[in-house]
Amino acid sequence: MPYSIKNRRVLRVILRMDTALGLGFGFVGFFLAKPLLEISKLPFLVIFYLSLWSLAFGIIATILFVKNLRNKKTAPLLRFHIKANWFRSLFYLLLLPMFISKITPIGIFYLVAHALGTAFIAYLEHRQVVAVK
Repeated sequence: MPYSIKNRRVLRVILRMDTALGLGFGFVGFFLAKPLLEISKLPFLVIFYLSLWSLAFGIIATILFVKNLRNKKTAPLLRFHIKANWFRSLFYLLLLPMFISKITPIGIFYLVAHALGTAFIAYLEHRQVVAVK
């Protein structure tokens, strides 16, 4: 079934937020890894991979934003990005039971903020994709 974008202007704003959140979480994780390790008690590899994943999704959101500015066909890639964001949000929540006994409340907040931010962006992006009849 073909899909199209409901409102390109609104989608641009959402993609800017997606880019800011993805790159923001990614850079915070990379540049502040040592303090994050100390205050959250999350394992280094968890912070590293969450940061890497956030940076990758921030870059994808930037690509989608540029394609949307040029009025290119973005619906198929955007739908994939939305599904991947939902998966990523669920993954972050599934990490909680694995580390809940080892991490501090700040570590819990870090994982929950990732999950909620990703889910919220995925929801907003999903509202901008409509099926063409």
